[in-house]
Order: sequence, then C-alpha cells, then structure tokens
Amino acid sequence: MTKKLFIAKITQLSIFLVTTISPFVLSAQIITTIVGDGRSVYGGDGGFASKASLSTPFGMAIDKYGNIYLCDGLGNKIRKVNTSGYISTIAGWGSAGMSGDGGPATAAKLNFPSGIVIDKSGSLIFSDSYNHRIRKIDSAGIISTIAGTGVSGYTSDDTLAIHSRLNIPSGLALDDEGNLYIADRMNHRIRKINTSGYITTVAGDGVPRIQGDGKSATLASINRPNDVKMSPDGALIIADTYGNAIRKIKEDGIIFSIAGTGDGFSGFGGDEGVIGQSRLAGPFALAIDKTGNIYVADRNNNRIRRIDVTGAIKTVVGNGAGTSNGDGNLAVEASISAPGSLALDDAGNLYIGESNKVRYLYLKDYKNEAKITFMPNPCFKSTTVFLPSMYGEMVTISIYNNQGQLVSTTEGPTNRNITLEFTSSGVYRVVAISKHGKWSGTVVVMQ
Repeated sequence: MTKKLFIAKITQLSIFLVTTISPFVLSAQIITTIVGDGRSVYGGDGGFASKASLSTPFGMAIDKYGNIYLCDGLGNKIRKVNTSGYISTIAGWGSAGMSGDGGPATAAKLNFPSGIVIDKSGSLIFSDSYNHRIRKIDSAGIISTIAGTGVSGYTSDDTLAIHSRLNIPSGLALDDEGNLYIADRMNHRIRKINTSGYITTVAGDGVPRIQGDGKSATLASINRPNDVKMSPDGALIIADTYGNAIRKIKEDGIIFSIAGTGDGFSGFGGDEGVIGQSRLAGPFALAIDKTGNIYVADRNNNRIRRIDVTGAIKTVVGNGAGTSNGDGNLAVEASISAPGSLALDDAGNLYIGESNKVRYLYLKDYKNEAKITFMPNPCFKSTTVFLPSMYGEMVTISIYNNQGQLVSTTEGPTNRNITLEFTSSGVYRVVAISKHGKWSGTVVVMQ
C-alpha cells in the first residue's frame, strides 16, 4: 500500500541550487501532532492516535516504555497510546458519573479526569476532578478511590485521605518516597498524602489571592493552583493559575515566586529579559526535566515557556496566535491553542496537550538522524521512500523548498513504501519524524 503526497505548485524553480538549500537548523525544535484529529468528540479506539478524537486532555503521563496516558476530560475517559501509535480506552465508559470502584476501570464512570501520574509499581493515579476524588488503577486494571469522599469541600488535616474532602483536584506529583501531592484547585491549597494514607496541607491558607512569598508555604495564599510538580532538587513547583505565577517551595517549607511579577496581574512579557519581571496569563500545567528546567503551559498566552535553572524565561513553543497550526514548522513559529497539559519522556522530548489534540516536540539534537533514500533521485514527478522502524509507527512527513520554507506535510507508515508526488520541479528537503526517530534527505525533481 502506498500513501501519496500532493504538493502545492511552486512558482520559482531552482533545480540548479542543490548546494544552496537553507540549513534552517533541522536540529532545532520541530512540532508535530501525534494524537487527535482536531475534533472535540470521543472516538478512534483501536486505530492510530493521530486519527482519533478527544477533548480537553488536561492530564498526561508517560511510562518508562514510552506509552502515553491521557486524561480525556470531557470524554470522561483515560486513554492510552502505545509505542506503535495505537490508542485505546483503559478507564471510563459512557457519560460522566461516579461508579466502579473495586471493578475493572473500563467499566467505571469518571467525571472529568484531569491530572495523572504513574507510581513505582506501574499503577496509574489520577484526579477524578468533578467527583472530587483521587482514584487509582492498579496493574490488574482494577479501579479504587484513594482520597476524597465525593463531596466537595475542605476537611482538616491529619485525617485519612479516603475520609477527606477535596474541591476539584487537578494536577498531581509524586516524590521519590511515594508521597502524593495534589493541586486542590478550588480549596486554593496543595495537599499531600503520605505513604500511610494521611492527608496534610503543604501550601495555601485557603484564601484565593497571591501573597506570602518568603514565608512558610502553609501561611501563604495561592489562587486556584492547577498543577504541581517535583523538581530534581526536592523543591515543589506550583502553577498558581489565577495568581499568574509559578511558585516554588524549598525543602525548608518557604515559598517564593520564580515567574510572574507577584502582583497577580496577567500579561505576556519577560522573554530573555530581567529575571523576576516576566508576565504569565493563566499558567496551567508544568513539566520539569532532569536538569531542573521548568516548562510552563502559559495557557491564555497560547505559549509554552521555559524557566531555566538560572531563572531566565523564554518561549519555546507558540507564536501566541491561539490557533492550532504549523506542524512541521519550528515550534516557536507554530501556533498552539490553550495548552492544558505537559509531559516529558525519558529522552527529554516534550508533549503538549491542547484542547483536542496532543502535539510532540523533539527537544534533543538530531545528531543520529537517519538518511532518507529516494527511489529514484533525481526523479520525474514522483519518488518512493521507505522508512525502517522497529516500532511500526506513523510518521509526519514535511517538505521544504530550497529556501527552508515549509511546502506541505502529510502522514505515512513506517516499514512500507510511501510515494511522494510533486507538481513542480525543484530541490526539496524531506523530513520525516515519528515518536522514536527522524529521517531526512534531499530530492531533486525534474520536469
């Protein structure tokens, strides 16, 4: 089976400029869609994830094998994308509700899951947000509740988490000891469940405002925190969403802001500028790499920002347009729409959950990329490529002209012949990217 690529007509021909193709740094960060067809509905199980549909993936985790787990919020499901790119549902069925504890997760009802982590045993722990619970799926696929009574509210600390009240829990984090941290969004607190199952508050006094930097985190105020993550140095990082700030709790329990101006006002600014003078707009999700760089889903700015270990901030994804376009382009030139979740794989590559899709960004250099062999090259109107992969996955194929401008993109399978058809002569750079690899090469098309 072949897959054809029809490219828009190129008006300026430069077939003789084989050696002048713009380098345009293909080792830079190129974005592509790996999950979601752009429709905000539920569908596509059993097929390739890029052809499936989902809505509000507000939680995402990646296991050590490279499988992706998604909270399909409005679909009231937990979805899995395996390493071959196929999608399935592993928890939730039908409409929103609460049921199923003690049985198979696929027969349970959920109500807007939005936050997920994987513990050392391989169990999935997620926030069942509108059920005001934290639930767990063990390795046998059995679901249970580990925190929350199902009634929204706040229960004092030092009680068993299963008897406590939560109020729209969202982002989650685990530390090395197995303690679980919860962004208890509408309680304006960060809660902790220790390995004995008892719950305490580690940040927030319950007042929805931003104040208290330099004080004990339990005496400070945070405003609708949507995510929390653990940094490699043992500090807790908080997306203070309505405070428009990123805040950090050191191991001594003192809280301070590391991004945002501290006045609670939203905006955009500070890239490459003075540390402490940045502005954010609804920071919604976090991911932290192994060296401590913090990635922030700056949701209302339609950007992904990175705070490096020196505290400097810059945009790494998104031009602020608020649409979801630009696959195959450099990530900073593409547009993203209301990013709601982030995750990093073991190789350090970034996954971005938007309103109805997941996009993928290589953050590593492509020093070991494979070369594409075109059959034939030069060619007349069409050529065939074969992209070998041990994973048998889909790839995104991008075509660039000799000036480095993106001409067209399409998808195709690895381990099969793919026919590329051209309507104009010229010199083209072809780049194919999958979850596990990258191929590139140059083809000459003649009349």
